[in-house]
Amino acid sequence: MRTVQEIEQQAERAWARGQLEERERNRRAELSRPPSPNDARLLRPTLVRVLKGFCVQGKLVELGATITLQRHDAESLAALGKVELL
Repeated sequence: MRTVQEIEQQAERAWARGQLEERERNRRAELSRPPSPNDARLLRPTLVRVLKGFCVQGKLVELGATITLQRHDAESLAALGKVELL
């Protein structure tokens, strides 16, 4: 005959196992969904002025030059202080 404590432990293990199974189902459901499409605004060409030098496709960009980058690249470089959005 099992004690009350053993029964409670078994119930806790069953509950924990159910939680793990639910998490695994949710994870698989998340992975089975197609990725969300990129926002078109992030891919628009954006004019920027170069404040600090950096390379684009292996070529150094001159300071003060005005170039066109995709919006997501321009915002990242602006956050680093390398370009100014125009």
